[in-house]
Amino acid sequence: MKQGGKLKLDQLIKKFRLNDNWIDQNQIDELLSFGSKVVPHLEKILADVNSQRHRFDVKIPPKNPGWFVPLYSLYLLAHLGSEDSLDTVLEFLSQKQETLDYWLHDFLNEDIWEVTYLLGGNQLEKLQEFVLNKELDCFARLAVCTALIQTALNFQKKKRTVSRIFTELLKSENEDSEFIGLLVSELMDLQDQVLKPLMLKALETNVVWSGIISSGEVNSGFKKKCTRRIVPLDLPQRVEHFKQYAYRSTTSSRTSRQEKRRILEESL
Repeated sequence: MKQGGKLKLDQLIKKFRLNDNWIDQNQIDELLSFGSKVVPHLEKILADVNSQRHRFDVKIPPKNPGWFVPLYSLYLLAHLGSEDSLDTVLEFLSQKQETLDYWLHDFLNEDIWEVTYLLGGNQLEKLQEFVLNKELDCFARLAVCTALIQTALNFQKKKRTVSRIFTELLKSENEDSEFIGLLVSELMDLQDQVLKPLMLKALETNVVWSGIISSGEVNSGFKKKCTRRIVPLDLPQRVEHFKQYAYRSTTSSRTSRQEKRRILEESL
């Protein structure tokens, strides 16, 4: 890259890091115009977050008006198809629950699967290692599980590999009962008959609360034989979604993931 181009990119990244709540589409387009040259800068943003994970008290966290910057960085890497960035993304998602809540809010259990789906489709072994790690956050693991499920549904040749991954996961011992219940719920989208007996056994073995999902719901769901394919939003749709979320989060109250967890735990 010529010196002038490097200087411009550095300036754009500096401006990008200072954003609050949502980021203008024109600014995103400028960044993307540099193509793969912007990737190391986006990875550096995520690496900086990872390096801070032990430096602040998540029980009394500092204000993070720029929390959208790492979120956008994740999606820009996915949009650029930077498969080599998957390790950085998974490292980011390996942070503890409170830190992920701090940076990702509700996007972790609703949207982040798209990033690992777009970057990990050709690296299933890395996604497998992530979902099998019991030390990681429940909802981070579930996000990657969703990516695996959608990979199997949208790429038939990869379905057998994904089925083997979930076979190992469902047979895993000493799993968190909340995770297993939510995992079985997610697997209903796949409708894999091979996994059905393992799903039922996992519910029983891990004493999963029926308020998450019951064996009866699994059996009736399989009778319907209805899979659920979902596709990631394209970048303009994603930016608009972020914009709407930013507006809602500053003008209305919402139930945080921490509160949702508390409600669920009290129900168990």
